[in-house]
Amino acid sequence: MPLAVPRFRCDLSAPMQATGKHLIIVGFGPVAGYKYSRSIRSAIERGDLADYSIVDLVSQRETVLERLQILPVPPKEVVFIPDPPPGAWANISDFDSVCNSLSNGSNSVRVFISTEPKAHEAYLRYCIDRDIDSIVTKPAILPMRNGRFDASLLLPRMTDLVHCAAQGTARHALLCLGRHHEIYEHEMRQPVMKQMAELGAPITSFHLRTSSGVWNLADEYESREDHPYKYGYGMLMHGGYHYVDVMCQFLALNKQIYPDEDFELELTSYSAFPGDQTARIPETVHGRLSDFADRPWRDPADANYGETDLVTSYCLRNKRTKRVLTLGTLSLEQSTPGMRSWAPFPEVEYNKNGRLHCTDIEVALSTAFSMHCRVIKIPVEDKKGPSDVRARNFARVSARTNASLDPSAQFYTEKTIERPFGNSFSYTAETDIFDKWLSGSTTGSDLDSHLTTTAVLQALAESVFDNGRQKVIDFP
Repeated sequence: MPLAVPRFRCDLSAPMQATGKHLIIVGFGPVAGYKYSRSIRSAIERGDLADYSIVDLVSQRETVLERLQILPVPPKEVVFIPDPPPGAWANISDFDSVCNSLSNGSNSVRVFISTEPKAHEAYLRYCIDRDIDSIVTKPAILPMRNGRFDASLLLPRMTDLVHCAAQGTARHALLCLGRHHEIYEHEMRQPVMKQMAELGAPITSFHLRTSSGVWNLADEYESREDHPYKYGYGMLMHGGYHYVDVMCQFLALNKQIYPDEDFELELTSYSAFPGDQTARIPETVHGRLSDFADRPWRDPADANYGETDLVTSYCLRNKRTKRVLTLGTLSLEQSTPGMRSWAPFPEVEYNKNGRLHCTDIEVALSTAFSMHCRVIKIPVEDKKGPSDVRARNFARVSARTNASLDPSAQFYTEKTIERPFGNSFSYTAETDIFDKWLSGSTTGSDLDSHLTTTAVLQALAESVFDNGRQKVIDFP
């Protein structure tokens, strides 16, 4: 099918020459440029990529062209395809034409899927069906039915995609922050795994609370298309996926203690919604925003938007004996302190509503050992005004041991690790996966490794509008 608009070729300086494959970025949002442009430059310098192109929708043309000006290496081509019709989320026919043109009919392309998540599944299936290497931002898929998120389709569709991918030779990976995170993986999960092996003890409690510091106003819930709520999904399918995956990575360690046993996960959830806004964020707080008079203190017009906050308690138990192994909680909350003091969004590419993350994880191995970490972002010291959203990262990791049982251990240890703005823990964790995928190395985050996370994600998503009811699923 011919393109409805002519191809746009960048008039910036020509990219460096190399011998690798051609990367197609479909969906050039702020994250694609902000997080991954340096990795693309390095891949071209290494020879893993020859060059890259960008494919986006006609409606995003001006925004995308503006983003090109700050890239360290300009794309070979930028192609704008027509927006899909109402009720559809991806334009596969025109993307197919572009993909064939850029590859010259050869198997020389890779695809980076960085669209709004509603479109992920269509582009991912396109790559799987044609055996094209792909990498997708989280969540891998976000199934829609009649214009709303349908959680019941998550695991069936993900399972089908993984099964189809196994029939080919292409590599398919998912970008998430937990698999290579300096704190969650290297300072927490790996030491816990070592202690489990030495003690022969399972994880008996695991608690994770992430506070994302997101403050949306009523009209933003009604209008936003990036990180939207009006389609029936919210915090869980936005940033929450990262932390569900972290939890699953820890709970799966119990298999090394009971390798021949099957487990089941029982959970109960409670959630808050944009419709609870004025009850939870009082007018006295709203009134402290600049230009607050132009943004009335009110609830959004629709009561069926996706959740802002989700708190879950759970137990992991032996499926055969019904004995409880792990007790814990998972709290995914956005109605927490950030740095927003403005009513209209500032003219910034990233973090326009002033998020400030704070995440706590505590894990215990019976009566012998426990660890805790807090990973937090705080504004930079040289903050240049209320709309300067730069933040730096630091973490504090502590361990408690019953040293009476082990004279070589200490009862309490603590360490602090700091990261400057522009090099956060999450940034390096996600780009590590991207770099490994670009270089052909093992990513540690292949699509099939996310099936357990997807099963738990579906149970949590179904519980968002079914508060207080127990759900039980097999794990893993």
